[in-house]
Amino acid sequence: MSGWINLGFPPLIFRVRMSLERAKRGEWAGFEAVIFSAMAAEAFLNDFAEMADFLSQPENLPEVRAAREIILGLERQRAGVRRKYRSVYKSLYGQDLPTTEPWWCDYDLLVNLRNELVHAKVDIAAPDYPERVQTLVAELEKRHLVKWGPPSDWRIALDEWEKPSAWAFETVKTLVTIILNGVPPCRFRDSYVEPILGPHSTLNMPIEFTSD
Repeated sequence: MSGWINLGFPPLIFRVRMSLERAKRGEWAGFEAVIFSAMAAEAFLNDFAEMADFLSQPENLPEVRAAREIILGLERQRAGVRRKYRSVYKSLYGQDLPTTEPWWCDYDLLVNLRNELVHAKVDIAAPDYPERVQTLVAELEKRHLVKWGPPSDWRIALDEWEKPSAWAFETVKTLVTIILNGVPPCRFRDSYVEPILGPHSTLNMPIEFTSD
């Protein structure tokens, strides 16, 4: 059993990678890269829950089994994806997720961007961006993801060059890597982890940029 077959994460992260390749060719793809990256991160947790029993054979890995029950329980409660990741991290590492770490701040921004893109609200009478959008734009600027200063339409900033697409991809790659590194050594670990984190996986193919 591969652990890579018929799961949700692989085709979604592949779509992110293809969006990044299109962005490198100068095509507008950052918008979709952000959305598919957020989708891939959420799908990864669902896949992880499905593969937990497989990973725990024949060893009994309480951290992994507990993570599975946490994901399924929070899914029934319709809990947010950030709460799921915080809970799974604590199950695997035995400590709270460090929410001030850059990798988590990036993921937090990714989710906020996805939510704003998917649940867009019209503010016709507003003289400026709503406060929630101003916060997003400020975070994009802080990470040097906005190419020409504050954009007239912040969504266009995601499509102007390849860096927003690369950032979204790397954000999910880092998040998934941290979760998988928390899985203890076990018989079938490599069968699941290698296709995701191995040197020939979609996550680890070399990325080259066409511009600074």
